[in-house]
Amino acid sequence: MNEADGERGTSEDGLLAGVRIVELSIAIAAPSAGRFLAYHGAEVIKIEARSNPDVARLFGSAWARGDELADVFSDTSPYLPEMSAGKRSIGLELKDPDALEVAYRLLASSDVFLSNYTPSALAGLSMSYSDVARVQPDIVYAGVTGFGADADAPYFPFRAFGPNQAPLVGLDELTGYPDQEPAGVATFAPPDYVGGLHTVLAILTALEQRDRTGRGSFLDISQMETTIALLGPHLIGAGLGLPEPRRNGNRLPWTAPCGVYPSLGNDAWVAVSIDDDAMFGDLAVVIGLDDSGYRTTSERLARHDELDRAIAAWTSVRSAAE
Repeated sequence: MNEADGERGTSEDGLLAGVRIVELSIAIAAPSAGRFLAYHGAEVIKIEARSNPDVARLFGSAWARGDELADVFSDTSPYLPEMSAGKRSIGLELKDPDALEVAYRLLASSDVFLSNYTPSALAGLSMSYSDVARVQPDIVYAGVTGFGADADAPYFPFRAFGPNQAPLVGLDELTGYPDQEPAGVATFAPPDYVGGLHTVLAILTALEQRDRTGRGSFLDISQMETTIALLGPHLIGAGLGLPEPRRNGNRLPWTAPCGVYPSLGNDAWVAVSIDDDAMFGDLAVVIGLDDSGYRTTSERLARHDELDRAIAAWTSVRSAAE
């Protein structure tokens, strides 16, 4: 691609072939959106600066720790191939006028600008919506922020990232066992990926509108709002007067047994999840359990505690592998 001339990539694969996206992003929320769009044929060009690299580079791989690989450590982060798959890359120090001019020339031939920088940071880089729209009037400008771009909205001055959005909106309150403190979602941050998916849908909708009307869009995507959307069924239930949701450990409300049971060894466990009556019948045979009173899902749900004790008694004297 000749960035100086704004020449587009030539790939004809995918539904979004011919769509160019300029991405100025960090971490996961916006990068995951750009990745999905690239998967479907869009040409996604990620801008990064040596003076302000993507924070994903802070998580280099363990095998690359050491003085001999210090120069490439930041390039070994597993987040980089995950979040940059299918994208092009360009290094631009946007505070340099010449680099900013290159970015504007790219944007002049682009369909979408995607970023999860704060509004103030984008304004400081001369990459606000008004700045970009002057270069490309029909641009679809997608800004993914913690709490939206309205300066009068609650929490606007605060910065946010996925792991603190989950407890903020109450998602973490639903995790863990009922007799313990919330466990939280520790292994990954659902708000980042959910925010990215909402962004993908918003961009696709805006592109379709632009094709019909010729007008671009400013998409103000609040990660807090997209995370609250995860609680939709519970919010509807509250409006209908249903009981408040409670932490239920590893159980599911529609099947039983479902849980994690102790096995021989230090902190060794085995997961058991039953999908239907026939599967439970097989389990009962294996563990030597009389299935009377447990043959239907409703019976098993009502006696889940009894089932847990019976399964745990069987698993606890065997290795997890067995």
